[in-house]
Amino acid sequence: MGMYSAAVDKNYMLWLDLRKEEITFAKQATIMLFMQLRRITDEAGVQLPRNAAIEALLYEEARFDKMDLLDYDRPAYLDTEDGSFVRFNANESLPIRVLFASNKEEFFQAVEKCDNREASNTAIALPPDADVWAAAITGLNESALAPKEANRGA
Repeated sequence: MGMYSAAVDKNYMLWLDLRKEEITFAKQATIMLFMQLRRITDEAGVQLPRNAAIEALLYEEARFDKMDLLDYDRPAYLDTEDGSFVRFNANESLPIRVLFASNKEEFFQAVEKCDNREASNTAIALPPDADVWAAAITGLNESALAPKEANRGA
């Protein structure tokens, strides 16, 4: 079985929300999340979609340290005090709609809001929670992501 399945069709971006996290070093946060995500998908016998990716990082402007992005090649956005989102190194506010989801239920509710809107400038910001990301990246519900007995510990 290969590592990737067919791409998931979506009209939104997935951002990793590091605004309130203790670990904000991008490379460390994403590697930790990926390893946890692979454990979930491997145990469920599910392949990651070909387009599975963290498309950007979201930081709180007041806590942001540019060293957190050392050797990291994805865009980073800053959540400013006035509620706008500024791309790091671009210094301009972006016309982007950001929906926040802290769990799987909120994620699927956010997806419904995206489906009901034509705008492609929508991002869903998710915490570094592998269960939430597994649902977000695969589009599968909890029962489809449940560990299969033969794959436990994979």
